[in-house]
Amino acid sequence: MTTLALSPSLALAGWMHPASGYGHMGGVAGWGMMLIMPILWIGLLFLLIWAIRSVFERRSTSDEKPKQQARDLVRERYARGEISAEELHERLDILDRSQASD
Repeated sequence: MTTLALSPSLALAGWMHPASGYGHMGGVAGWGMMLIMPILWIGLLFLLIWAIRSVFERRSTSDEKPKQQARDLVRERYARGEISAEELHERLDILDRSQASD
């Protein structure tokens, strides 16, 4: 009960007056927020840029992967003796032409 009685008297004495630095954006909390908020926004901006770049990079690498797999498959078939050297070169040329047209 004593604490409640002291609060109005402290406010009247100027201890808790907004202009004294303890109200609104004054004090440590105000300066801390002024420093933390720009850092937070910059961090969110970098996170957004990173997310967008990772999506586009994933798309570009996924387009190249099937073509490389096709080339590897043709080479494996040649290594097993299923196709001749002439067929190997023909199929690799076809894959190269299709890759160049994309």
